[in-house]
This record gives sequence, C-alpha cells and structure tokens, in this order.
Amino acid sequence: MYLQEVESSNENITGTDFADSYKAWIIDGGVELHYPLHNLGSLFFAADVTANQDGQTLHQVGGYDPDNPWEFEYTLGFGIEFNQSLGLGHARILCSYHDGRFPLLNFFYQRSKYFGIGFSLSL
Repeated sequence: MYLQEVESSNENITGTDFADSYKAWIIDGGVELHYPLHNLGSLFFAADVTANQDGQTLHQVGGYDPDNPWEFEYTLGFGIEFNQSLGLGHARILCSYHDGRFPLLNFFYQRSKYFGIGFSLSL
C-alpha cells in the first residue's frame, strides 16, 4: 500500500482507497471439446469466460462502487488439430473471436472485439 500512496501523490491523485469488499478478483473458466476425424486428427471447439471485479472501478480512480457490475470477457475458438502421425508435430489451425480487454498492456482498458486466424506448431 505504501507504494500506491507514493505513486498516487506524485500524480496528484486522491481517493484511491477501496472498500474492504474490493479484492480485485478475477474468475476464469473454460472448456475445450474434441470431435475425432479418423486419421486426420480432430475438430475442436474452445470457450473461455473471465469475470473481473475491476469492472466495479469503471477503470477510473475513485470510480469504485460495489453496485457497479463486474466486467466479463469472452473468447471462442474452433479449428482442427492434426494427428502427430502426419509428421507435423502438434499442429493446429485455429479461428477465434474475442470480446473483452485488449491483450497488450498499453491498451488494457480498451474493450475490443475481434476475429483471429492462426496456426500453431510445436515439435
């Protein structure tokens, strides 16, 4: 807490105290389902949901109110995972959709919605 007080005073920010009910909780859960495809590999579907208590702060100094809602993020993905017997190692082609915080810290408080396409390979 001391560091927070020092940094706050350097920026002339006041009102940074939170109620005891604020713990900066993050609750995350996900699931991944596979459907086998004979010799090729498997189709998969993945979903991840994250709840952030930070939503109650409105991402603003002094914005905390326990009546504010938590912030939720959603990520959905599907694709194909190839059998290692094909000589590709552990390979996947993935399509995904994200609705939530931007993953880079310099835009962390910006809500984003985007689609992604990727390929992963681990030998």
